[in-house]
Amino acid sequence: MIIKSGDSRIFIKNSKRKFHERLQFNANGISILIAEKIKNFELQHELETTVGSSHWITEESDFYRFDKVSFELSSLFLNIPCTKSTEIELFSLNSPFIFDLSIENANGAFFMPSMEKLMFDFLGRNLICFHDIGGMDKWIEFNLSLNFSIFIHDESVVAYKLSDPLLFLIGDFSDELDEEPPTSNDYLIFNKVLSILSGEGDIDLLSILIRNGYLASFTGYNRMNNMIDTCGTIVDNQW
Repeated sequence: MIIKSGDSRIFIKNSKRKFHERLQFNANGISILIAEKIKNFELQHELETTVGSSHWITEESDFYRFDKVSFELSSLFLNIPCTKSTEIELFSLNSPFIFDLSIENANGAFFMPSMEKLMFDFLGRNLICFHDIGGMDKWIEFNLSLNFSIFIHDESVVAYKLSDPLLFLIGDFSDELDEEPPTSNDYLIFNKVLSILSGEGDIDLLSILIRNGYLASFTGYNRMNNMIDTCGTIVDNQW
């Protein structure tokens, strides 16, 4: 299977490597990091020491970065859109196989446009971002880690899914993950926060969540502090 972007071709192949997942939520926005080496990850250093896609001037784009020698995947840094949707039902294969990416013509300039819409399935505990192009029954899923997969259609990445995303919630890439798993209540509150940030409610509603102790009820010390600090900063800056 091949992904094409500009003159570059990305190949999907079987993998024996282990990639790690992070869901970064801070005042600058929300993003997903998938990387083999997660400790002390710095995006600017990654961009300087690897090859791959870069930002486009006129629109949001994601980073697909590859090792300069082996041309195998080093990391994905993906922007999460603020436009929420409930109009998607992806067909998941639930495949046990883990795949990897490698690039051909790594020196060719290309960009990977960020997804347009977000669906947060707080009951099923899935975060799905996708391009609104239809034909979802023909999308093919490939797992890049135990909890992250991409969907391919017509040689393009059209969606990605992060399962149990609050397991990986951080504010900064140097943060440690909480050992205590998130609860259904955590997912319900995070869904409310995403709804507010997508324009379904006034940003000052975040102040109510903070004052009434909803964010303080988050399980996991780091998750709780990140939610309180980030939402407080968003209220102060009015996003």
